[in-house]
Amino acid sequence: MLAATRNRPEENAAERARADLGIGVEAPLADVLAAVEDLAGIPVTVAELPPQVAGMYVRRHGDAYIFVNGTFRPVRQRFTLAHEFGHHFLGHRQRVDDADDVFGSPRDPEEIAANYFAGAFLAPVAGVRNWTDRHADLDRDLAFVVRAGAFFGVAVKSACIRLERAGCLSTAEAGRLRRAIDAGQHHGMLSALGVSQLTDELARLHQQGGLPRLPARMTATARRAHDVGLIDDQELEELLQGRHDVVAQGDGGPEDDLPH
Repeated sequence: MLAATRNRPEENAAERARADLGIGVEAPLADVLAAVEDLAGIPVTVAELPPQVAGMYVRRHGDAYIFVNGTFRPVRQRFTLAHEFGHHFLGHRQRVDDADDVFGSPRDPEEIAANYFAGAFLAPVAGVRNWTDRHADLDRDLAFVVRAGAFFGVAVKSACIRLERAGCLSTAEAGRLRRAIDAGQHHGMLSALGVSQLTDELARLHQQGGLPRLPARMTATARRAHDVGLIDDQELEELLQGRHDVVAQGDGGPEDDLPH
């Protein structure tokens, strides 16, 4: 085992977040949606957003909301949700994140920070090292990375990064494997290896087409607001359809100024 790369502050923050939520850092998250919504108390809407939008972090009247594009693959939805939670935990302003912000090479320091947070939140160093120790007999090849990605519910490239940062791959090994991933050599390996992907609520929603998925708290609040006449029938219907612009609209205050 190589020495782990020194954690960035955002990775340390992700480990603190897991500790605050009582889920530790020794194993993968069984369900990131439950962790963020049930444990952290942030309502999460999974809906069909504009195709270029991966997710949104919204604040309205002091409350936080997260939106995830449910048309993306589950591994991308998980990373997006962890990324948006990172914005919240790190104290960032609300924002709309396009796919390049989350999956590309962003230049915005807050987007970079949220990506490091997301990687460590989903696959913390201790958990990655534990998994590697249990698979010490495996070669450090592309199949090794594919297996790790399936176990932690992250994309293969994310798994490669987390293995390197945990000291489970050398810089040379990780570089070689990233080039293979960029060339698409990992495609089809998961089924060929007979390895199952992580099955969580996001994966089930994706398989069953249950969009929009609205948080129970938001649905109940919307219905109560309708019952007392605070919103009309059309506004209730839009909320129940997961219309992100309804929640994002504000009164012009600083927390309601949603940048793009």
